[in-house]
Amino acid sequence: MDYLVIDSPIGKLTLGATEKGLATIDFGIIHETTAETPILKQAREQLALWFEGKSDCKDLPLDLRGTPFQLEVWHLMMSIGRGETKTYGEIAGELGRSGGARAVGGACGANPLPLIVPCHRILAEGHRLNGFAGGLEIKRMLLNLEGAQWRE
Repeated sequence: MDYLVIDSPIGKLTLGATEKGLATIDFGIIHETTAETPILKQAREQLALWFEGKSDCKDLPLDLRGTPFQLEVWHLMMSIGRGETKTYGEIAGELGRSGGARAVGGACGANPLPLIVPCHRILAEGHRLNGFAGGLEIKRMLLNLEGAQWRE
């Protein structure tokens, strides 16, 4: 895998890509060795536009790897529009797994591509703010950037 560290409005991000597509986005500097492959260059450019509200990164090639359930959750999350939110329970219900909110939370926590797979748009019951791999302050920043409604 090749890596590229970029600056963003929420701090440094480390992008990781295979020949197939973007595979990881990590908060902070995770890998010191960087290379700007065509996929990483495209990801850097698309993410800059994403932060400006001008791209949803849907044209970006992805190498998304997970369990069948995780992939199902992640693909559903990718259909949630900018500024919209859903709860873990709502996602579970849409997948036909009522009572599966905790499992959806686990899939969110394992998400290798935050921002692209927008797990920051998933909230606890009552649309309350809760866990996020990048920390709650970054989740607040992302939700505010998108104009989403949520509760502390």
